[in-house]
Amino acid sequence: MEISKSISQEIIDKAIVYANDTIDYGYNRFGFDRHTRINMIIVGTIGELIFQEYLHELKIEHDMEFQSGDFDDKDFLIKDKIIEIKTSGFTSEYKHLNLLYSEDQYQRALTKKYDYCVQIFINGMDSKSKLVKVDNCNVAKIVGFVDFPSMKMYKQSKKYHGDDYKIPLNHLRNMDNFTNI
Repeated sequence: MEISKSISQEIIDKAIVYANDTIDYGYNRFGFDRHTRINMIIVGTIGELIFQEYLHELKIEHDMEFQSGDFDDKDFLIKDKIIEIKTSGFTSEYKHLNLLYSEDQYQRALTKKYDYCVQIFINGMDSKSKLVKVDNCNVAKIVGFVDFPSMKMYKQSKKYHGDDYKIPLNHLRNMDNFTNI
């Protein structure tokens, strides 16, 4: 079952501040312009803060690392498991989308011994600019998770930025099973 969460203005504000504070330290994997990169950091940060809120609600003890770029060793540590959060925007519907992961991210995840990747979608994506408009962003969907060893089954020929691994949402593990990791 997916988890639906409201995105508070406080989370959006924190994400904007974090993006502007860290933009000069992050890795520009795809060579995007500064505005696009800030938007991507905001999206990712919103996802991490939503996931932290979810863990608090479930009273799951965790360690959250708020870093970016080469200093980013993990998003969350739960027990002895390293959790990566993957956040993407959507326009009006996300069920046709996939968890996308780039080859360099995958190799880095293996090197750092990540255990799981959780996919989160947030609304507010502008179909023309392909950027999330934070004024329209108020809903997050935590749709599922995958273990990193299983991700290799979804290797494909690269078509776009970051789609070396393409996992259909119905292949993700149900969030009801997350507390059993």
